[in-house]
Amino acid sequence: MTIFELALQGGPGRRAEFEALLQQLEPDHATALTRFAAAAGDTREAINMRPVALAAFLESDRYTDIHELSLALADTFGVDPDIAMRAWLGEWCNKRSAFEARFSAKSVTYASLYLGGPGARRYGIFCVALKPNVFHEDDAWACLAGDSLRDFLAPDGTFDVARIALNVSDRSHRQYLLALSIELDQLAATTPDDWPSIVCSDSRNFEVIFARAVTSSDVDVVRVCRQEIAAYAQVFTRVAAGGSLAVDERLALSHYHLVSKMLKSRNINLEVIECMS
Repeated sequence: MTIFELALQGGPGRRAEFEALLQQLEPDHATALTRFAAAAGDTREAINMRPVALAAFLESDRYTDIHELSLALADTFGVDPDIAMRAWLGEWCNKRSAFEARFSAKSVTYASLYLGGPGARRYGIFCVALKPNVFHEDDAWACLAGDSLRDFLAPDGTFDVARIALNVSDRSHRQYLLALSIELDQLAATTPDDWPSIVCSDSRNFEVIFARAVTSSDVDVVRVCRQEIAAYAQVFTRVAAGGSLAVDERLALSHYHLVSKMLKSRNINLEVIECMS
């Protein structure tokens, strides 16, 4: 069974589980969870990218999956595509290949559910938020309550299909998956302003997998934390005081400048937002 078939099968189950849970909760908890689920119904998709990845996406006008990237690297450097993919993914290469083989998920795109904020910055400082209407309900689309490679491996190294089946949803039922995954005590200690970080942050994200290609016309906005901009600015302060830049700092500055220029050329807004450290 493919990951998309599991998602279609699991979505109605998540709704039934959510409705059953509401019957068991105290009225205040049930009301809070219902409000959160309603907000979660407005989630869309976002992809966090490093500057060089975002620049490549904007230049080609198409987000490249790992297999396309591996073929391009192999062609450039004259190496085997499998070696190129291993060089790019490192320790995650075998797990990614195993997941794709087990769930027929080759040549797909990975993203996160998104409700605002900087997204999952561990994947990249630029949060590329897609437009709300990019996907249709019948698209090949799946969401996992966690990371496919980190959270669903069995002790023997294979994927825990039964656990995935209980933690996956199609797009039309994604709000129930999110609501079932949140701790009620955590929800009680938050306000709606906190919910974006519950949905997607460095510590947790809900992984989205889809078969549709992403182009720049699908992008609504790109967000980056003000702290990241401040870090770039600090290098000039150091130079003004008589210091110098390392090679990687020069590259980082040039990549950021290139991304800013390309976003403007495509009329995509770059929002600098306040973030928790």
